[in-house]
Amino acid sequence: MPAEVVAQLEERVEGRAQLRIYQSAPLDPGTPVQPPVMRYAEFQDGTTYEAHVYGRRTESIRWLPNASLNSVAFDRMLAVHESPLRRLEVVEIPLSGKPAVEICPVSGNTALATSPTESIAEDVVVKAHGDIIYLCDGCHVSLFVEQVARLEAQGEGVTGGMQRFTGVLPASLFTLLGELRVLHIPLTFADPNTILVSEAKCYEVMRDVSDFFYRASYGRLTAHATVTLPIKLPHNEAWHMQKDSTEGFSKEFDALGLEHAHAREEARKLGYDSGNFDTVVARLTGRVAQR
Repeated sequence: MPAEVVAQLEERVEGRAQLRIYQSAPLDPGTPVQPPVMRYAEFQDGTTYEAHVYGRRTESIRWLPNASLNSVAFDRMLAVHESPLRRLEVVEIPLSGKPAVEICPVSGNTALATSPTESIAEDVVVKAHGDIIYLCDGCHVSLFVEQVARLEAQGEGVTGGMQRFTGVLPASLFTLLGELRVLHIPLTFADPNTILVSEAKCYEVMRDVSDFFYRASYGRLTAHATVTLPIKLPHNEAWHMQKDSTEGFSKEFDALGLEHAHAREEARKLGYDSGNFDTVVARLTGRVAQR
């Protein structure tokens, strides 16, 4: 298509990114927060988008530090496909400069790569984590999708040891059975540096959450919370409001992500490694938290 036409279309964005999710609860139940769930995707080059997902990705409440995103962007909005990879179409020409993997990740056999100047002849080429991957058989595509999706949910470097059951066999990618481990971090701004919620209140809220999970799952799932000491953010509330003032999305960076990252870093110094928990709750009282 002509360049002037392509410029008006959505931009295809694919590659390795950190997919972050935020869920909010209003101080007043009568005035719910809109939207109650927000997601941001930050790619390796630092570009951040407000992400919109569907399908299996709506079921996850965990941050995915190594997600393979197959998406399209319009301005700063990102529409993310539920599949972690994209199957290249026949006659599509692979983009030059993209890493090509000629070893089939399913069978381990070598599959010959197509020249960057030639179109694909067979429907056995996929794109995941920004790499072009050649499979030796078309039936391996669905198996590779499951492999990449499971690696996203579990994280890299954890497949060598025992794993907890997350659901009835075959196990689900997300925690459906047993105990959901929650790290609860109370935060405060540099000003007024006042914790408006007590440790007892945090545990009370999480007991209600655990009771909800237990009842909704008919006794199959519960939550166990660990509440840290209060953590102070390095900047005041006005600074965060300025950075996060465009409908919850900052053109400079994900301000909510900065708060979460600082909370996790300080909690780790206190001996609470967020990597040992299934989900992290950062409780922040103020205008930013209420939005």
